[in-house]
Amino acid sequence: MSATHPGRLSAAEFNAAYPVGTLVFAYPGARPEDAPSATRLVTRTRSAASVLGGHTDVVWVENHSACIALSHVDVVTQAEWAAALTAAAEEVEEKSSRTAADATPGEAYPGELAMLRGLVRTLRTVARYGTDMGEVQQLLAEHASDDADARQGAGS
Repeated sequence: MSATHPGRLSAAEFNAAYPVGTLVFAYPGARPEDAPSATRLVTRTRSAASVLGGHTDVVWVENHSACIALSHVDVVTQAEWAAALTAAAEEVEEKSSRTAADATPGEAYPGELAMLRGLVRTLRTVARYGTDMGEVQQLLAEHASDDADARQGAGS
């Protein structure tokens, strides 16, 4: 990974190098090398970096309610950020997949509920990571097409 770890930069140096909106992986609480179960946020900065309490350089990121120490922030490329979003969406999709034999009564076709749940999970992932509305519209269009194909195949 070519992520840039700015933990040794002061807030002023970080601000000079990275504008608000910079794509980052942020680790609230602990970095993965320090705690294997650490949470990774695929996000972007929403503020300039500042000094908290006169001693800790921090930055605020989207979709997180607290500031994060610069030592827990990695600046990433667009490709790394997009790959992380894709991986998160695929993980959600994998968890929601079901076979047609698992049809729930009241579904228009076998798997309809699973498809809708998968769409909702994917949209939640997309929204959590601040993806733009164009991508949301694309997901909805893909769902509409898949839904129409499934309904036609089920004869409804």
